[in-house]
Amino acid sequence: MKSDLKLQAPKPFFERIRALPELRISKHLIIVMLLFWVYMFCAVYLERLTFWVIGFAAKSAGADWLDDFDIELLIELGLTVIVVIMTLICCRLIENRPLRTMYLTRRKCLPDYLGGMLLGFAMMTAVILIAWGSGAIRFEGRQPLRRPVIMILLVLGWLIQGLSEELTFRGWLMTSVGTHHALWLAVIVNAVFFALLHMN
Repeated sequence: MKSDLKLQAPKPFFERIRALPELRISKHLIIVMLLFWVYMFCAVYLERLTFWVIGFAAKSAGADWLDDFDIELLIELGLTVIVVIMTLICCRLIENRPLRTMYLTRRKCLPDYLGGMLLGFAMMTAVILIAWGSGAIRFEGRQPLRRPVIMILLVLGWLIQGLSEELTFRGWLMTSVGTHHALWLAVIVNAVFFALLHMN
């Protein structure tokens, strides 16, 4: 007896997103880009405002730990949680799409993120070794690791900061543009906006 069941190839990613009911991703590229810049303006200034409130409270309490560059950097990295939360809100409430369209899935989420982190670490190590080998950078001795706890916390902070960028640019912006436009255009818009936000 033959089975009528046939294996079907899964639909492409953006086709599955377009098929979602009540999707609110704009088909106009200019609107998507303007929404992104309004979002980034709000996210950055909300981060700055939160940092200012923390600094003001610390100074009022007589604490001087904000004068320490490492502590200041740690707080700034931790505050990128605000960007993560705002990105998730934009995805769910404004565009009305599930979090899996931002590549957040229950299955393999942590292994994929850790694998990407290791790949990024290997690539950055290769860049530094190439720059060192070509004479572009020099190592001038080794500073002792004075505060290992702060260093571990900074690494965790950079993980959060990296997650916020991946969610904002690849998970939200590139997916929003790619849903109604060509993939190459989504990649270019994503890359240009990412570069613009890192120019200063």
